[in-house]
Amino acid sequence: DEQDALASQAGDPERPAALRAAAWIEHGQRAEQQAGDDTQALRSYRNALELVPDHPVAINLAIESTLRLGQRDAAVALVTHHLTSLGSGTNSSTQELPALRSVRLLELAELADDPGTMREHLRLAVAADPDNATALRRLIRSLRSDSSDSSDRDSPPELPELYRRLARLAPDPVTAATSLQLAVLSVGPGEVPRHVLEDSRDWLDIHGTDSAAHGLLDALVRNFGQ
Repeated sequence: DEQDALASQAGDPERPAALRAAAWIEHGQRAEQQAGDDTQALRSYRNALELVPDHPVAINLAIESTLRLGQRDAAVALVTHHLTSLGSGTNSSTQELPALRSVRLLELAELADDPGTMREHLRLAVAADPDNATALRRLIRSLRSDSSDSSDRDSPPELPELYRRLARLAPDPVTAATSLQLAVLSVGPGEVPRHVLEDSRDWLDIHGTDSAAHGLLDALVRNFGQ
Protein backbone atom coordinates (compact mmCIF):
# COMPACT_ATOMS: atom_id res chain seq x y z
CA ASP A 1 0.00 0.00 0.00
CA GLU A 2 1.43 3.36 -1.07
CA GLN A 3 0.11 5.16 2.01
CA ASP A 4 1.77 2.64 4.31
CA ALA A 5 5.02 3.00 2.39
CA LEU A 6 4.91 6.79 2.71
CA ALA A 7 4.13 6.54 6.41
CA SER A 8 7.08 4.17 6.81
CA GLN A 9 9.40 6.62 5.03
CA ALA A 10 8.08 9.51 7.10
CA GLY A 11 8.61 7.60 10.34
CA ASP A 12 12.16 6.47 9.55
CA PRO A 13 14.44 8.30 12.01
CA GLU A 14 17.45 7.59 9.80
CA ARG A 15 16.09 9.82 7.05
CA PRO A 16 16.66 13.62 7.06
CA ALA A 17 13.82 15.63 8.58
CA ALA A 18 13.12 17.42 5.29
CA LEU A 19 12.61 14.12 3.45
CA ARG A 20 10.42 12.76 6.22
CA ALA A 21 8.32 15.93 6.12
CA ALA A 22 8.00 15.62 2.34
CA ALA A 23 6.74 12.05 2.78
CA TRP A 24 4.13 13.20 5.30
CA ILE A 25 3.01 15.96 2.92
CA GLU A 26 2.58 13.45 0.08
CA HIS A 27 0.79 11.15 2.50
CA GLY A 28 -1.61 13.96 3.34
CA GLN A 29 -2.14 14.90 -0.29
CA ARG A 30 -3.07 11.33 -1.17
CA ALA A 31 -5.45 11.10 1.78
CA GLU A 32 -7.05 14.36 0.73
CA GLN A 33 -7.24 13.88 -3.04
CA GLN A 34 -7.74 10.15 -3.39
CA ALA A 35 -9.66 9.23 -0.25
CA GLY A 36 -11.28 12.58 0.53
CA ASP A 37 -10.07 12.22 4.12
CA ASP A 38 -9.36 15.76 5.30
CA THR A 39 -8.92 14.64 8.89
CA GLN A 40 -6.10 12.26 8.00
CA ALA A 41 -4.62 14.85 5.64
CA LEU A 42 -4.48 17.42 8.43
CA ARG A 43 -2.87 14.87 10.74
CA SER A 44 -0.19 14.21 8.11
CA TYR A 45 0.49 17.91 7.55
CA ARG A 46 0.82 18.44 11.30
CA ASN A 47 3.30 15.56 11.43
CA ALA A 48 5.31 17.31 8.70
CA LEU A 49 5.27 20.53 10.72
CA GLU A 50 6.58 18.71 13.79
CA LEU A 51 9.60 17.70 11.73
CA VAL A 52 10.08 21.00 9.88
CA PRO A 53 8.31 23.82 11.73
CA ASP A 54 6.93 26.46 9.35
CA HIS A 55 7.42 24.25 6.28
CA PRO A 56 5.87 26.55 3.62
CA VAL A 57 3.89 23.82 1.87
CA ALA A 58 2.80 22.00 5.01
CA ILE A 59 1.62 25.17 6.77
CA ASN A 60 -0.50 26.22 3.79
CA LEU A 61 -2.04 22.78 3.37
CA ALA A 62 -2.70 22.50 7.10
CA ILE A 63 -4.50 25.85 7.16
CA GLU A 64 -6.60 24.86 4.13
CA SER A 65 -7.50 21.55 5.79
CA THR A 66 -8.59 23.17 9.05
CA LEU A 67 -10.84 25.54 7.13
CA ARG A 68 -12.42 22.71 5.12
CA LEU A 69 -13.05 20.88 8.38
CA GLY A 70 -14.65 23.97 9.88
CA GLN A 71 -11.92 24.26 12.52
CA ARG A 72 -11.67 28.05 12.53
CA ASP A 73 -9.89 28.25 15.89
CA ALA A 74 -7.28 25.74 14.73
CA ALA A 75 -6.72 27.77 11.56
CA VAL A 76 -6.26 30.95 13.61
CA ALA A 77 -3.75 29.14 15.84
CA LEU A 78 -1.74 27.92 12.85
CA VAL A 79 -1.65 31.35 11.20
CA THR A 80 -0.80 33.09 14.48
CA HIS A 81 2.02 30.64 15.20
CA HIS A 82 3.45 31.19 11.74
CA LEU A 83 3.27 34.96 12.16
CA THR A 84 5.13 34.66 15.45
CA SER A 85 7.92 32.66 13.84
CA LEU A 86 8.16 35.15 10.98
CA GLY A 87 8.49 37.98 13.48
CA SER A 88 11.19 36.14 15.39
CA GLY A 89 13.37 35.87 12.30
CA THR A 90 13.59 32.06 12.42
CA ASN A 91 12.41 31.82 8.81
CA SER A 92 15.35 31.95 6.40
CA SER A 93 13.55 33.60 3.46
CA THR A 94 14.04 37.09 4.88
CA GLN A 95 13.41 38.83 1.58
CA GLU A 96 9.91 37.39 1.42
CA LEU A 97 8.97 38.05 5.05
CA PRO A 98 7.05 41.33 4.60
CA ALA A 99 4.91 39.92 1.79
CA LEU A 100 4.35 36.65 3.64
CA ARG A 101 3.45 38.44 6.88
CA SER A 102 0.94 40.50 4.92
CA VAL A 103 -0.64 37.37 3.45
CA ARG A 104 -0.91 35.73 6.86
CA LEU A 105 -2.44 38.88 8.37
CA LEU A 106 -5.00 38.95 5.56
CA GLU A 107 -5.91 35.38 6.48
CA LEU A 108 -6.37 36.41 10.12
CA ALA A 109 -8.56 39.29 8.96
CA GLU A 110 -10.79 36.85 7.08
CA LEU A 111 -11.05 34.66 10.18
CA ALA A 112 -11.77 37.51 12.59
CA ASP A 113 -14.95 37.43 14.67
CA ASP A 114 -15.63 41.15 14.70
CA PRO A 115 -15.07 44.14 12.38
CA GLY A 116 -12.66 45.87 14.76
CA THR A 117 -10.30 42.91 14.95
CA MET A 118 -10.55 42.41 11.20
CA ARG A 119 -9.68 46.06 10.56
CA GLU A 120 -6.66 45.90 12.88
CA HIS A 121 -5.33 42.85 11.03
CA LEU A 122 -5.87 44.65 7.72
CA ARG A 123 -3.95 47.69 8.97
CA LEU A 124 -1.08 45.44 10.01
CA ALA A 125 -1.18 43.70 6.63
CA VAL A 126 -0.85 47.04 4.83
CA ALA A 127 1.95 48.10 7.19
CA ALA A 128 3.81 44.83 6.55
CA ASP A 129 3.57 45.17 2.78
CA PRO A 130 2.45 48.61 1.53
CA ASP A 131 2.40 47.23 -2.03
CA ASN A 132 -0.19 44.57 -1.27
CA ALA A 133 -3.10 45.84 -3.36
CA THR A 134 -5.50 43.25 -1.94
CA ALA A 135 -4.78 44.41 1.62
CA LEU A 136 -5.25 48.04 0.58
CA ARG A 137 -8.60 47.37 -1.07
CA ARG A 138 -9.91 45.34 1.87
CA LEU A 139 -8.82 47.96 4.38
CA ILE A 140 -10.50 50.69 2.34
CA ARG A 141 -13.69 48.64 2.14
CA SER A 142 -13.61 48.04 5.89
CA LEU A 143 -13.04 51.71 6.71
CA ARG A 144 -15.79 52.87 4.38
CA SER A 145 -18.19 50.29 5.79
CA ASP A 146 -17.42 51.37 9.34
CA SER A 147 -17.91 55.01 8.39
CA SER A 148 -21.29 54.35 6.77
CA ASP A 149 -22.47 52.41 9.84
CA SER A 150 -21.36 55.13 12.25
CA SER A 151 -23.36 58.16 13.32
CA ASP A 152 -20.21 60.17 12.57
CA ARG A 153 -20.28 60.42 8.79
CA ASP A 154 -16.82 61.98 8.46
CA SER A 155 -14.60 59.99 6.13
CA PRO A 156 -11.70 58.11 7.81
CA PRO A 157 -8.59 60.32 7.56
CA GLU A 158 -6.36 57.56 6.15
CA LEU A 159 -8.52 56.96 3.07
CA PRO A 160 -6.80 59.51 0.76
CA GLU A 161 -3.36 57.98 1.35
CA LEU A 162 -4.68 54.44 0.86
CA TYR A 163 -6.30 55.43 -2.44
CA ARG A 164 -3.08 57.17 -3.46
CA ARG A 165 -1.11 53.97 -2.83
CA LEU A 166 -3.62 52.03 -4.92
CA ALA A 167 -3.19 54.54 -7.73
CA ARG A 168 0.57 53.98 -7.69
CA LEU A 169 0.02 50.22 -7.95
CA ALA A 170 -2.59 50.52 -10.70
CA PRO A 171 -1.98 48.41 -13.81
CA ASP A 172 -3.20 51.12 -16.19
CA PRO A 173 -3.81 54.91 -16.31
CA VAL A 174 -7.59 54.64 -16.05
CA THR A 175 -7.44 52.60 -12.87
CA ALA A 176 -4.88 55.02 -11.44
CA ALA A 177 -7.12 58.01 -12.24
CA THR A 178 -10.08 56.30 -10.60
CA SER A 179 -8.13 55.77 -7.37
CA LEU A 180 -6.91 59.36 -7.37
CA GLN A 181 -10.44 60.61 -7.96
CA LEU A 182 -11.67 58.53 -5.02
CA ALA A 183 -8.88 59.99 -2.89
CA VAL A 184 -10.09 63.50 -3.71
CA LEU A 185 -13.73 62.60 -3.10
CA SER A 186 -12.91 61.08 0.29
CA VAL A 187 -12.04 64.44 1.91
CA GLY A 188 -13.84 67.68 2.60
CA PRO A 189 -13.58 70.92 0.59
CA GLY A 190 -10.02 72.18 0.30
CA GLU A 191 -8.64 69.25 2.35
CA VAL A 192 -6.98 67.23 -0.41
CA PRO A 193 -3.58 66.10 0.95
CA ARG A 194 -0.50 67.52 -0.78
CA HIS A 195 0.75 64.12 -1.95
CA VAL A 196 -2.59 63.37 -3.59
CA LEU A 197 -2.51 66.74 -5.35
CA GLU A 198 1.04 66.13 -6.55
CA ASP A 199 0.24 62.67 -7.88
CA SER A 200 -2.91 64.00 -9.56
CA ARG A 201 -0.91 66.76 -11.21
CA ASP A 202 1.71 64.27 -12.40
CA TRP A 203 -0.99 61.99 -13.81
CA LEU A 204 -2.70 64.89 -15.61
CA ASP A 205 0.61 66.08 -17.06
CA ILE A 206 1.02 62.70 -18.75
CA HIS A 207 -2.59 61.64 -19.43
CA GLY A 208 -4.43 64.97 -19.54
CA THR A 209 -6.03 64.20 -22.91
CA ASP A 210 -7.28 60.80 -21.75
CA SER A 211 -11.03 60.46 -21.21
CA ALA A 212 -10.35 59.40 -17.62
CA ALA A 213 -8.95 62.88 -16.95
CA HIS A 214 -12.42 64.44 -16.94
CA GLY A 215 -13.52 62.67 -13.76
CA LEU A 216 -10.32 63.51 -11.89
CA LEU A 217 -10.37 67.13 -12.99
CA ASP A 218 -14.04 67.49 -12.09
CA ALA A 219 -13.41 66.09 -8.60
CA LEU A 220 -10.51 68.52 -8.05
CA VAL A 221 -12.48 71.53 -9.33
CA ARG A 222 -15.50 70.67 -7.21
CA ASN A 223 -13.36 70.15 -4.10
CA PHE A 224 -11.60 73.50 -4.34
CA GLY A 225 -14.66 75.33 -5.67
CA GLN A 226 -16.89 74.49 -2.71
